[in-house]
Amino acid sequence: MGDFMSIKKIAELVGVSYSTVSRVLSNPSYKCSSEDIRKKILETARELHYVPNESARNLKLKVKTKDNINYISILVTRTESADVDPFFNELTHVVENEIRRNMCILSQIWYQPNFSSD
Repeated sequence: MGDFMSIKKIAELVGVSYSTVSRVLSNPSYKCSSEDIRKKILETARELHYVPNESARNLKLKVKTKDNINYISILVTRTESADVDPFFNELTHVVENEIRRNMCILSQIWYQPNFSSD
């Protein structure tokens, strides 16, 4: 059962909203409307052997992990290499830096001027 379904099941069993369960389970200091409800949520989570799904959490928080890496390839059609024109050389460096800054990997750059329609 996935993370969402486990939280949904806990919410149904305790009689509270999915959001309340999520807040209690993700934030130990969250003040629920009732301490009894908070205890019941935690007890039910233990009974169901609830385990947070880190992949789902990271996706929601937009955290990049080893399993969530984007590989990017670039096709340049205006020149045969970046060294031919200083503009393309600089553009390649800027694009490569942005790709790395966004925790992605530049896998390949293809220079194919025959695709250009000057």
